[in-house]
Amino acid sequence: MNLTTYIIIIQIILLTYLKCAHHSVNDAVIECKAIPVLIRALGTSKQSVRDECIKCLGIIISSSSRHRDIVLDSGGLIAL
Repeated sequence: MNLTTYIIIIQIILLTYLKCAHHSVNDAVIECKAIPVLIRALGTSKQSVRDECIKCLGIIISSSSRHRDIVLDSGGLIAL
């Protein structure tokens, strides 16, 4: 699976989370180790991919302090 496909899958999961307001979806995204993939994708030359990664990370960060800490500990702030 290429990086773009993986990001699209994560977006679908996060959109589902927004519609259902189901907190465990962000846990699933974290458990499948998608955070480092999103952070790595911030370095791509494609602006649209970077924008979507920032949106996804923002949704995850805003859901709880634990999720925020996981993103920060994974290097999310440094990548931005």
